[in-house]
Amino acid sequence: MNQFDLLESIRQLPDEDAPRLVYADWLEERGERDRAQFIRVQCALASLPAHHPDRTDLENREADLLADFELLWLGEAGDDLLDWRFSRGFVESVGGSVGVIDSAWQALRREHPVRGACIGSLENADPAILRDSQHWAGLQHLTILPSMAAEWGNELLRWPGLRRLRSLALHQPIRRPLREPAFVDTLLRQLVGGPLQRLELHDFSQCPRMAEQLLQSGLAPQLRSLSLRCIQANGNQLPLLLDHADFAGLRELRWSAGRYTDGDSSAWRAFPARQLRRFSLIRCELTPFMLQALEQSPLISGLTQFTWASNRIRDDAAPSPFGLIDRMPQLTALEWSHDGSASADFPRRLPSAMRHLHLHWLPLDGGHWQSWTQLWQPGQLQSLSLVNCTLSREIRQEIWHSPHTRGLRHLALDLSGIDLTGLFRYADGGPQRLRHLELQFSGLSESDPSAIQKWLQGPGAARLAELELLDTSRSDALLRVWGGSETLPSLNRLRLVLNRILPPIVLDWLHSPMLRNLRSVGVLTDALTADMVEALVHQTGLEHLRLLNVDPLFEQPAAVALSGRFGTDVLLGYGDRIPAELRRHAEREI
Repeated sequence: MNQFDLLESIRQLPDEDAPRLVYADWLEERGERDRAQFIRVQCALASLPAHHPDRTDLENREADLLADFELLWLGEAGDDLLDWRFSRGFVESVGGSVGVIDSAWQALRREHPVRGACIGSLENADPAILRDSQHWAGLQHLTILPSMAAEWGNELLRWPGLRRLRSLALHQPIRRPLREPAFVDTLLRQLVGGPLQRLELHDFSQCPRMAEQLLQSGLAPQLRSLSLRCIQANGNQLPLLLDHADFAGLRELRWSAGRYTDGDSSAWRAFPARQLRRFSLIRCELTPFMLQALEQSPLISGLTQFTWASNRIRDDAAPSPFGLIDRMPQLTALEWSHDGSASADFPRRLPSAMRHLHLHWLPLDGGHWQSWTQLWQPGQLQSLSLVNCTLSREIRQEIWHSPHTRGLRHLALDLSGIDLTGLFRYADGGPQRLRHLELQFSGLSESDPSAIQKWLQGPGAARLAELELLDTSRSDALLRVWGGSETLPSLNRLRLVLNRILPPIVLDWLHSPMLRNLRSVGVLTDALTADMVEALVHQTGLEHLRLLNVDPLFEQPAAVALSGRFGTDVLLGYGDRIPAELRRHAEREI
């Protein structure tokens, strides 16, 4: 078989590994061993459970191959895309403006069976592209991040491809004159009977009974993954999702912003055993009875991923929700942020299979870190965030140099008060496989920028794709990190969080040659005006950026005007949320 026939068999059987592995053999016979190995590695990872011992070595090899060859395999499409995702060896989904996505399909279709799109901007885009373009007709995964005008909402409901989608995510409500409840009802009924298994609906404020709408539509039984973020939610919606037989097929549930009253407690009884694997509870207000019902429920005992973020227990004397963690022995990923119970002692014993740990605003000490790592193998942990936690300088230094963090791909850590010259003394010290790094500082010394710059030029930063640096003091020291002409070849996203830095200093920094490699630059500072941003885009040639985030302009008329003026290639105002949302898009196969 020739290359065209091999790729066509992959398109015809997108869920099967066999055609992909045959193509890998074909590539290896022609000397493309790295590409062939990448396909085999990702296919192997897709078939392994989250806690399998072989995952660590495979994930490390996957990260190495992506760091070395990702842009090469993307080809010319990589010049325009804001984001993309490889799955089982091929580009699975792409993200950017509508025009950029359509162009990327043209460039990628020869070698990649692209099935997903994440739309970051609808500006200057004709909704008719949904029905007129052959690429959109074959779409199976669709995410739309911005709010939709009436013409886009109506076109989506008429689009024949809607009934062929396997996953759909709408992250902003539609705009008037469309009525939200009627739009949602029609949308859900259109999806019934199709292959859709993953659904995300966020911020539809006029639909407080979304779970009931899902039941009434008949869509609930076919769902395997559901994410609902409600601005105003009736309190009985979550127990309905957990208890009703029509939702028995759910494997992943993400629920955000539920407000409950004492009268709702009767709906919280001992939930039945379910096969729920991933559960997120975000910005909810619970009673002690509800917390107890969750803790005693068998549905959380099989979880592999759990998120508890900014929830509130109404009674301050209620038991700590940390007890939930003891009921989840199979956890491999845990995210927990401040919830009003920070005075309680966070567990010193975590599941032994933990691979992803993200903790925010929690009271921690050295005993926590030492207890956790006694249960983990070096190299087991893949991502770690310890942000605004009460860890001493000595423990944070120990974490940086620990063998348990050396193989991390994602790290977020506060380095405030630490001698950075000493911390970064050895170029090969600290994590060595990072793809995403977030560092927080509070007042940098004169020598600290040079120390940071030295480490960024070492082997530990060689694979960095995303970098975020935050300085809580009123200092321009972070800008001096990029004072020279050095570049990081793999870096394509940079975000700096500054505090009242004078505009001329920021504008001078934005002339840095380092920015020429970037697709996304974020600057969080209240010192820039819309006129200054317009000037810097023209003066510095930043038109090549796919995302320019100037946070004070977020969702303001100035940002909208600038975005329209520069077209869809430079987006002003949607901020650094976009890359994070894009990474979540189609993150896991159902």
